[in-house]
Amino acid sequence: MSKFSIDFLPEVYQESEYIGQFGIIALGEFSEKFISSLSDWNMERYTKHWMKSSSRILFHSDRTLFITSIIDDPFDYQLECWVAYKVGEIAYIQNELIIPETCYIPNGFNSEDLYSYIRDKEICSDDGNKISEWVVPLQWIEDYYLRLLISPNRENSDRIIP
Repeated sequence: MSKFSIDFLPEVYQESEYIGQFGIIALGEFSEKFISSLSDWNMERYTKHWMKSSSRILFHSDRTLFITSIIDDPFDYQLECWVAYKVGEIAYIQNELIIPETCYIPNGFNSEDLYSYIRDKEICSDDGNKISEWVVPLQWIEDYYLRLLISPNRENSDRIIP
């Protein structure tokens, strides 16, 4: 079984007018629940994004991001994501929140250009604290990617092949 995964859980989160879906990310022995906003993306769009992001780091780039929640507004955006940096056969993964206060985008956020918002890998925050990161073999991401490819809940036309 893969030690890297991002999946939705069956529970829905609702508070007032906000609707979200609970999910979980696993990075080796570490796991963390999250709530994906469903105001701009649905569960299918998140899953397609996770597949594309997996393909990207495996076959096309030395970095990618896995968005677990998005508010898609040009000037009031919010991305909760896990950024992965490939070094050899390892991915270093850091949790990141991308908001106007931490990542100013002069022309406004564009969700069609997600990967351009990935910054260079840092090991310390602006205030000098070490940034938490998880080390994951690329093989775990490949196992996850292959699981998504063969998932019985996906249509062949939706599959992303490198």
